[in-house]
Amino acid sequence: TLNYVLESLFDPIVIENEFGMYKASVTNVDGSKLIYQRELIILSGRHPKEKFAEYVAFRKNIVKKDKSKMVLIKE
Repeated sequence: TLNYVLESLFDPIVIENEFGMYKASVTNVDGSKLIYQRELIILSGRHPKEKFAEYVAFRKNIVKKDKSKMVLIKE
């Protein structure tokens, strides 16, 4: 058995805008299990070219949030 203790994890993340929705969370179940949940929905649609920079920022923010960390310490 691996004996690790959860020291810290990231807060639940929710990003919603006209381009889609992203959610990520980690739940500590009875101190021995971690459940990671991630949901990404990209909405279809037509957007003016002026919104392209906002769309790119939305996608980059998702990539950044996907790199969120949690810390486990070996007992």
